[in-house]
Amino acid sequence: MRSYDVVMTPSDDGHWVLKSEADREIRHQKYKRCLAMSKWCKSEMVRYINSCDRYDISYIKKKTGHYNKWLYKWMELAEKFKETK
Repeated sequence: MRSYDVVMTPSDDGHWVLKSEADREIRHQKYKRCLAMSKWCKSEMVRYINSCDRYDISYIKKKTGHYNKWLYKWMELAEKFKETK
């Protein structure tokens, strides 16, 4: 058992939990949030690609490039929070 496993911390509902469990839950939530943001970026890219008749091609390239850049940034950040088994 690690030394920080015995450290107790208060939760939002007033109960006390182990710090390691709280840290694990926070990492899981951050991982899921990063995946959700990368999925959103991908859907925005698809939205701009499908709307090619409403926008200029240069504008579509600019927007899809922006969302593509952020898609990979969110995926890279998600890898940092990925749970080890």
